[in-house]
Amino acid sequence: YFINPYKGQSVDSVVTMLRKDWGVTDSVDLKELLENLKSSEGEHKAWDWGRGVYIAWAGLRAGYTTREEVDAYISSLVPLAQAKYADWNAYFDDFLAGCKDFDPEDTYGTAEDIEKGVKELLENKASIYKVVPFK
Repeated sequence: YFINPYKGQSVDSVVTMLRKDWGVTDSVDLKELLENLKSSEGEHKAWDWGRGVYIAWAGLRAGYTTREEVDAYISSLVPLAQAKYADWNAYFDDFLAGCKDFDPEDTYGTAEDIEKGVKELLENKASIYKVVPFK
């Protein structure tokens, strides 16, 4: 959440992903999607908010938003998560449940990788999630 995962990818590939996977073709589409993920009702808000963070970073790489806007969006999610979840473990439990609901057959083949990444984030003593308290 704290670094841009799209930094090394080509702008064209990120633009294509945003268009194909999310229907985002410009800054207006991006802002509408991010607001929807942030504020819509949903069973697994951690999943929505996590996707929002990655989409915001993709929007930066595509040139649809600024770094300041990405930082503001991510910062706006923090109090929402803190109000809804007791700690990082509860947040990531809901995130993983959302991932499974989003892709129950693991069509994209990422569920195991995501679970492994979450486990590493929560257990590694040097992880930002150990350094930065949830509340």
